[in-house]
Amino acid sequence: MVKKLFTVNKIFPLSLATLLITVAIFLFIYNYTSPTLHIFDSNEYDNEFLFKLNFFINITIFFISLFICIIFNNFFSRLFCVIFSFTSCVLTVYVLNDIYSINLLLYIAFIIVIVFSFTPVISTIISLSCIALFIYFLYYPSFMGLLPYDILFSPHDATNIIPFAVILLFTMGSTIIIRELYDKYSHSQKTIEYLSKTEKQLSQFNVQLQQLSRKRNETILRNERLKLTRDLHDTCGYAFTNIILLSDAAISNNKVDTDDVQELYSKIRNLAARGLQETREILHLIRKKQKLYTNTTDIVLEAKSLFEDVTGIKVEITWGNITNNYSHDINKIIVSIIQEAFTNSIKHGQASFIKINFNETYEKLFMSISDNGIGSRQIEKGIGITGMEERLNIVNGKLHISELSEGGFHLTVVIPIQ
Repeated sequence: MVKKLFTVNKIFPLSLATLLITVAIFLFIYNYTSPTLHIFDSNEYDNEFLFKLNFFINITIFFISLFICIIFNNFFSRLFCVIFSFTSCVLTVYVLNDIYSINLLLYIAFIIVIVFSFTPVISTIISLSCIALFIYFLYYPSFMGLLPYDILFSPHDATNIIPFAVILLFTMGSTIIIRELYDKYSHSQKTIEYLSKTEKQLSQFNVQLQQLSRKRNETILRNERLKLTRDLHDTCGYAFTNIILLSDAAISNNKVDTDDVQELYSKIRNLAARGLQETREILHLIRKKQKLYTNTTDIVLEAKSLFEDVTGIKVEITWGNITNNYSHDINKIIVSIIQEAFTNSIKHGQASFIKINFNETYEKLFMSISDNGIGSRQIEKGIGITGMEERLNIVNGKLHISELSEGGFHLTVVIPIQ
C-alpha cells in the first residue's frame, strides 16, 4: 500500500512543490515579518495579524490540498483538491506585490502537481484554465474584494503580467515533457521487468514440462516392457516348449511309421509358424508403442496445470466432442501449438486469462486459443508462428491468427483427422 502511494512520479513533484512552498514561506517571513520592517502602523496591529494569519492558513491549506491531490488516485477527489488548492493559492498571494517571487513560486508548485496528478490532456486543460485565472486575478485584483490591509497591494500592468504568464506556460510545457519522458521510461522499465519475469516463468514451465514428459515416458516404457515380457513369455515360450516336446517325442520313438512322422513334423512346423507370426505381431506392437505419446486430454491437462502453477495465469478448456486420443503426430502438434500459444500470451500479450476450445466436425479437429492480453495492431510472423505453420503443414493443417475486438489474440487451428 505504501509503495503504491509513494512512487517516483508522486515523490518527485511533491518534493519539488514542498521546496518551492518552503522558499515562498521564508521569503514571506523575510519580507513581511521582520521586526525592522514597518509595513503597518503601530495602531494597525489587528490588520497586521490578519495579514499574517491569512497567509499561513491559506498556504497550509494549499500544501495539504496539493499533497492529497497527488497521493490519492481517485479522479474526483483530485479534482476537488484542485479547487481547494487553487482557491487557497490565490487567497495566499493576491494582496502581495511579490509577483516574481512568492506568487511565482506558489503558482509553479501548483502547476507541477497538476501535471503529475492527471493525464496529459486533462492536466493541460486544468493548467491553462488556472493560468488564465491567475492572470485575470492579477490584472483585475478588485474581483477578489478588498481587505483592510489592501494598501500593500498595487495592481500589475501588462508589462509585468505577460512575462509572468510566459514563465507559467513554459513551466507547464516543460513539466508535461518531463512527465511524458518519465512515463516512457517507467513503461520501458516495467516492460523489461515483465519480460524478465516472463522469461523465468516460461523457462521454468518448459523445464518442468520436459521433466514431466520424461517421467511419463519412463513410466509408459517400464509398463510396456513388463507387458511385452509377459506376452513374449506366453506366446513364444508356449510355441517353443511344444516344439521341443514334439521333437523329443520324435527322437525317442524309433518305431513310428512314415505317416506318423509326417504328421509330427507337420505339427512342429505349424507350431513354429504360429510362434513366428505371434512374435512378429508382438514386434509390430513394440514398434507401434514406441510412437505412443499418451492421450490428448491428458497431455493438454498436464500442460494447463503446469502452466497455471508456474505463471498464475488462468486457463479454461472446453473439450467439445473430441475423442480421448489422436495419432502420435497430431498429439505432438497439439501440444507444441498450445505451448507456443502460452508463450505468446504471457510474453507478448501480457494476458491474465487464456481459453482453449476443441471441437471435431467433418473429419477435422478444430482448436481455438484466445486470451485477454493487449493484442497487437499488426501481427507479424515470427519464429513461433512459422513453427506452428510448419508443423501443421505435415498433416495438411491450417492456422489462422487474428486480434479480438475487445483486445487479445485469437488463434484457430484446423487439423484433418482422417
